[in-house]
Amino acid sequence: MLPPTPDSAGQRVLERPVTTPRQQFPVERQHERLWWVFLLVWIVTAGYAAAVLRWGWIPRDDGFLAHAAERVLNGEVPHRDFQDVYVGLLTYLHATAFRAWGTNLASLRYPLLAGFALFVPAVFWIASRIFGWLGAALTTIMAAVWSIPNYSASMPSWYNLFFAVFGLAAICGHIELQSPWLLFLAGLSAGISCLFKITGLYFVAAVFLFLVWRVPPDGSGRTMHARVHGIVATCVALLYLISAIVLLRVRMGWGEIYHFLLPQVAVAGMLIWLVWKPGTVVDQQTPASSLTRTLVPFALGVLLPITGFEIAFARMGALHDVLNGAFLLPLRRLAVVGRSPAPLISLVPMGLALSLVIAAAKLRGRRLWFINAVLVAGFCSSLLFSASSSGVFTFSWFMFAPLIPAIVVIAVFALRRSSSDSARDQRLMLLTSTLAVCSLIQYPFSNAAYFCYVAPLAVLLIAQLLATYPIARSTVWVICGFALLFPVVRLRPFMERDGFSHVKLVPLQLPRAGGLKIRADQARDYEELVRIIQQHVSPGSYIYVAPDDAQIYFLANMRNPSRIIYSSLDEPRGQAERILQRLAAHQVHLVVIDNSLISSAPSDLLPKINSLFPQFTSVGQFQIRWRE
Repeated sequence: MLPPTPDSAGQRVLERPVTTPRQQFPVERQHERLWWVFLLVWIVTAGYAAAVLRWGWIPRDDGFLAHAAERVLNGEVPHRDFQDVYVGLLTYLHATAFRAWGTNLASLRYPLLAGFALFVPAVFWIASRIFGWLGAALTTIMAAVWSIPNYSASMPSWYNLFFAVFGLAAICGHIELQSPWLLFLAGLSAGISCLFKITGLYFVAAVFLFLVWRVPPDGSGRTMHARVHGIVATCVALLYLISAIVLLRVRMGWGEIYHFLLPQVAVAGMLIWLVWKPGTVVDQQTPASSLTRTLVPFALGVLLPITGFEIAFARMGALHDVLNGAFLLPLRRLAVVGRSPAPLISLVPMGLALSLVIAAAKLRGRRLWFINAVLVAGFCSSLLFSASSSGVFTFSWFMFAPLIPAIVVIAVFALRRSSSDSARDQRLMLLTSTLAVCSLIQYPFSNAAYFCYVAPLAVLLIAQLLATYPIARSTVWVICGFALLFPVVRLRPFMERDGFSHVKLVPLQLPRAGGLKIRADQARDYEELVRIIQQHVSPGSYIYVAPDDAQIYFLANMRNPSRIIYSSLDEPRGQAERILQRLAAHQVHLVVIDNSLISSAPSDLLPKINSLFPQFTSVGQFQIRWRE
């Protein structure tokens, strides 16, 4: 078992009152050791993230981020002048990065690294409330290796993760100090998160569920206050559950039911059950006043940055545009973009590993050593053979992919005997609701990157469960070893190459690439593509790329004649005519067509482009067409 730190404020190492000089020295030494451990963890994790910061890309992700930021540099406003699929704060942050470090793809990743450098201390602080120095260090390293090193594009979902963790740290502080200012800071983090991507609302919902749960019930359950509180909490839980079902209704297969709906049902059902369960009065205030006392500062924190952002866009005459882009455009994405989560067969590898771990928690002596030996043999085989076998890699990945719903359900069962006056149980509920709700970030497009956007939250919840229900130290080391090595030696190379491949990574030799290392075949194609484009049109000219490859505009230093970046999200009626009008208005002489995405383009557009641009050549998946 990892060395626990008691929950009581009078016993916690960092909070133990100093009464005599004899007691002061050990406390100061432990405090000093914790700081040295933190600094070591911070340097190691930040160094690892910095070392792989420029490795790998998904062209359309990096391309969209860079193209949008460059349009802001040219004086355009997101949503008003061009299509921005996110809220807008990220685009302004990237434009600032371009001003600071130059207009290249690497500059986009420096703010992400800075955010990661703040994320690590927040994780360590939360983990230090759960464990001693060793457990806090392992938890932080685990959360770090499952985050940005696996996919270092500066996507807004990373910032959702960072600000969710900042908010969790503030609420954990509030649990101990009962300061409303810490709730305000948590709300401020949640509000800023929403300005990066509207999915920041998931953390807002998670905290709201936690605050409703935290209101102490009346022990008798028969008073008017108790009944009102029970009805309100039940309505909140049902409203939340209905909202989740409405969100998921577009794609509601068995995989979505397990991965996304099950955690929400578990948390909502647990909340309803707990508020009607006979409890103990721990607060003399009414439930309504207790909820108001905590909800108001949090809500004010959420509204402050959002209101400021809306005022800024209103002054630019773009308030309607940003509201449409932040709320309506994501709904359109649900209908046109999607990828199913891991199939239910993935429960077999996960269930096998989880069963062995649960068995190890109940065994001692030779039986425990046998279970550990089986785990070591299985994990080592997975790490060894997954390097050359895609089947073994998939089996290994399936030990992690379906883990979040299982962990949430286990945590819900652990909360059955919880008490809202226990700091440990409050952290457990907070982490459970946060992981359950924020796991929806994986919907509707589920892949390894989206799992990593929420994986550090799973690490924190698992840490709290281990502190509550400890297992043998030897088993913990076995699990930690595999969970640390798999993302470093297997998952990260897989994501850097965008699939199971052993293609070498090489620097993309283009001025605007910023030294990014990508697959050798991709580097060769993009270098040749940019050479041909610049051979026919001068930098800064208008070209058209069909349908969704903004990276070509950016890498070739060309301009987009349309406000649309993702044609699949544009209004389909009359889309071809609008595009042709823009091509004529800007006297476009060259068009690039991505044959791998041709189905996303309007069906009546390509024949007209072929007739207008008769000359062509091909480079990899791209066709370049031009006219003299």
